[in-house]
Formats: sequence, C-alpha cells, structure tokens
Amino acid sequence: MQPGDQNLWYEQRLEYEGLIISVRPFKRSDTDITYKRDFFLRKQNDITFEPVIYIDKLGLFFVKATKKLNRGPPPDKNDPYWPYWFDKNINGYYWAEVNGRISVIFDCVWLPLEKRYYRCEALFVMPKIGSLIEVSFTAEKLPQWQAIISNTQQFLLSHIKR
Repeated sequence: MQPGDQNLWYEQRLEYEGLIISVRPFKRSDTDITYKRDFFLRKQNDITFEPVIYIDKLGLFFVKATKKLNRGPPPDKNDPYWPYWFDKNINGYYWAEVNGRISVIFDCVWLPLEKRYYRCEALFVMPKIGSLIEVSFTAEKLPQWQAIISNTQQFLLSHIKR
C-alpha cells in the first residue's frame, strides 16, 4: 500500500479501483466502534431491518436496512424519469464482533439500477493515533476486509510523523 498518484488516478478514471482513506480525531473514551453500530441500527419509524445474520464466509454479522423515502407520487411508467425514481434507500451493515465489542463496521450502499451493493465504507478506531478511520472501497472488495483494515493501519502508522 502506498500513496496514489492523484493525476494518474483522474487520468485513468481509477476512482473506484483503490481505497479512499479519511482520518479524523477520535474524542470518545471507548476504543471500539460499537456506538456506531448502535447508531446505524437504532429504531426509526421510516427504516425496517431484516434479521441479523452471521456470514461465515466473511466472518461478519450482517443486517439489511431499508429506509422509506417520502418522495410524493411516482411518475408515470412511460415518463423518461421512471427508471430513476426510487422510493427507498437500502444499506447493508456488516460488522466484526468479539465479546460484544465491535472493532470495525461497514456501511454498504445499494445501487438500485444495478441491484447490487456498489460502495462500502469501513469505520474503525486506531487508539495508537487517537483517530477514527474511514476507508471507502467497492463492495467487491469486502471479502478482503481484514487485509484492507490491516494494510490501512500499517500504511497510516508508517506515514504519520510523531
């Protein structure tokens, strides 16, 4: 893992080929991301959750959340905007849990036109540097989540000046 050449990134249209990493100060006293899972899964009137399942292949828990959008009446089916009218947003939340604590959570966004998840954001805490880390990547990379988290941590630790 190394810093990318932003010019090459734009020239070759590699927007979704690599990872996008965001680092922010973390001001909470806890050192995990359990609070974020609780926030994502809080009960709301306009969101329905499917039952939580464990996906052995990934080693992650998963729940699908569907949020009803208040968009008014749909256009006519002959309207050119009909294929782009959606009345719900779907997010898939994946997380790793050990002894009731969550080390990382993934928020994956559904692309309705293609009927697939297309982008995931990993959130985790790096107590060594007092930071909340967000890593964005394509959903196809989710099976590599452990390598993504580990390599991101190594990359950040090797590039932070102390």
